[in-house]
Amino acid sequence: MIVVLNDFIGARGVSGSSIGATQVARALADGGTDVYRMTIGREPKSRVGRLAGMLRWDFVHTPRTASKVDASCIVHCANTGLGARHLPSIVIMHDTMVLDHPALFDRGYNVYARMAFGISVRAARVVVTPSEHSENRILARWPGTSVVVIPWPTQPIRPNANLPGYEERMRKPTVLAVASTDRHKRLDIAVNTVSTARRISGIDFGLTLVARPGNAESAVQRAIGRADPEHEWIEVVRGISSRHLSDLYDNAFCLIVASLDEGFCLPALEAASHGLPVVHTARGALAEVMGGDPASGCDYAADEARLLESMISICDGPAWESSRARSIERAGVSTGPEQFRDRWRLLVKEVGS
Repeated sequence: MIVVLNDFIGARGVSGSSIGATQVARALADGGTDVYRMTIGREPKSRVGRLAGMLRWDFVHTPRTASKVDASCIVHCANTGLGARHLPSIVIMHDTMVLDHPALFDRGYNVYARMAFGISVRAARVVVTPSEHSENRILARWPGTSVVVIPWPTQPIRPNANLPGYEERMRKPTVLAVASTDRHKRLDIAVNTVSTARRISGIDFGLTLVARPGNAESAVQRAIGRADPEHEWIEVVRGISSRHLSDLYDNAFCLIVASLDEGFCLPALEAASHGLPVVHTARGALAEVMGGDPASGCDYAADEARLLESMISICDGPAWESSRARSIERAGVSTGPEQFRDRWRLLVKEVGS
């Protein structure tokens, strides 16, 4: 069978959604499915052009192409898209964050989401989402939708991995954040938290932001300027390789996730698979993925206090090792590549038959 994979999101470069598209394509190919992967190569530069391009690609061009290549179904990898006559669609909906927190997103994306998400969900044979949190948000908006939860895969920690321990990491204690500079990621809070932890603990923490540009870039830069005007302990890294990122996970003191909401948060699980403690807000799917009690309310100050308390609590060796053990445990119960492959293979077979 032929499955058309709509990877328009790949034109934006490396992001959680584009990584997800690659993982689905690999899983289907490894499962013996003939994957016809569609990507635009480069997005139009203007906002209006991007909006028009997305609508045309998801709702016209991809279904027409799928019909021409005699596909059995279409997998839309980033929230929106249609099938065609007698050609069912599977829509991967990462989250409903733009609808739940519209003030955090650009006006154009708000308009696009309100216009396209509902149409895509109602037309889909199945909606795939990576967490029960996102499933609940989808069903709250579109009751009766056929939703399947398939968490993103990660490799469990390597057996007998010779990773640096607490003492070695404290020689150059670096906190890591891996996120875009979008408003809902709240990297400014991550900067403030590490700055306060440096002052309270007396530990000379560094902070490495592996950051893709987003709609709060200026706010993040202002926070960096206030916290580290001499550029002594904060480093911003862009466009790094997967090998470089893996090295950062292997040697950091902890990962910090300051998000207001998350549909999954793959970096948290990637960090866990490297035996790295994860300090997070417990919002959205974070508690589901990493364990613990989910946060409630929408108090930025409370979130910053929670992050600071969690970070200070792992500043001694036994507590850090205990936190690492919990991360390793979460990585051990996560979805592995083989399970991810099998679930996708069975799903497209069922939908496309």
